Amino acid sequence: MINDKVKNIVDMLIKSTESGNLQWIESGDKSKRDFQREFYCIGEDGTRYETEVKYTMNSNNGTWQIESNPSLWIKSNKLPNGSFYVYGGTYDLKGLREVLKKKYCSDLSPSEKVVEDALDSISQGISIAEMRDSKLNKILNVFGLSGK
Repeated sequence: MINDKVKNIVDMLIKSTESGNLQWIESGDKSKRDFQREFYCIGEDGTRYETEVKYTMNSNNGTWQIESNPSLWIKSNKLPNGSFYVYGGTYDLKGLREVLKKKYCSDLSPSEKVVEDALDSISQGISIAEMRDSKLNKILNVFGLSGK
């Protein structure tokens, strides 16, 4: 049964990572290192495994939360179409993620400032002239002067 085979692969990935027999390599966008790490490893048979440890910002309360359902790609020429997607909502991949997090992500440090800076930049990009005028008006109002 496919479910049992996938569970066995995940268990072997966890055991091999914990023992140090399988080394994961960080890939992906280095500018996201504070809140997201992408990893891949290659088994002895050449099969490539890809996953990530990712935090997302909860817009309701402004806190960082680890992804609830991590996923895994299995890529091998032995598979039809060359790959198999292991969806975290169907398969339990949290154990694998925790091993990767412990071994490779001890310095993950998501902060609100990353999101605040991005949102500030986005709001400025809507209309640079409007943003400039708004800042000037605020400064003038502080000194009791009106910009209008």
